[in-house]
Amino acid sequence: MNSLPTGRPTRPLEILSEKLSRFQRPRLPHVTRHFTADVLTRSMTRFDATEPTARRALFVAAIDAHRERASEFLTLEPQAAPPSAGDELIPWIQFSDTTVSMDCTAAELDRLKTLLNEYPDFRIDELQSPEEADGTHVRISTRSDANRLADFFEAIFQQVFTYPVDYRVWVAAV
Repeated sequence: MNSLPTGRPTRPLEILSEKLSRFQRPRLPHVTRHFTADVLTRSMTRFDATEPTARRALFVAAIDAHRERASEFLTLEPQAAPPSAGDELIPWIQFSDTTVSMDCTAAELDRLKTLLNEYPDFRIDELQSPEEADGTHVRISTRSDANRLADFFEAIFQQVFTYPVDYRVWVAAV
């Protein structure tokens, strides 16, 4: 057992096990076997945020988790449609490997193209406008780090989708 000179456990799993054994809960200790101390110290604990700094931190944590897990994609969704939206469709952003994807109206696509002037490391790879849809599916490629991606995601939600500064966003999939 990895412990301090006083004999107290130092790893989160050991601390959790010790706390559980103090309360004499025989059904709970089996739960702790499935987690390593590493998972307990590095896991995401928040999946939504409402302030710009907190949202960027959330985006960075989600991007890091997505990359660490090698998951198929990461999806970000605001809690509600933007106040200026004429319909009830909630915009979303997906990120996978080096691709950012989203659906845009014509006006949003124009704002996105303007925003991309501030992000030269991001470029539109593909625009798909199916006849049966009122909008365009956009695929953007980049090889940016998590912080740059987080800034870009925040800019998309505020400048492209016109969300106010206090909007709530959720990490819907990692």
